Amino acid sequence: MQVLSFVCFSSQFRQWSDHAIYDYQQIKAISARSHLILMYVVFSVTTSIALSISSLLHTAQ
Repeated sequence: MQVLSFVCFSSQFRQWSDHAIYDYQQIKAISARSHLILMYVVFSVTTSIALSISSLLHTAQ
C-alpha cells in the first residue's frame, strides 16, 4: 500500500514538475520579450528627455 501511494505521488510530482518547468520556460520567454520592450521604452524616454534638455539649453543661449 505504501509503495503504491509512493508511485502515485512520484508520478503526480513528475507531472507537476514538468508543468512547472514548462511554465518557467514560458515566463522566461515572456520576460525576455518584455525586457526588450522595457529597454526600448527606457531608451526612447531617455532620448526624448535628452533632446528636450538640449533644445532647452539651445533656447537658453
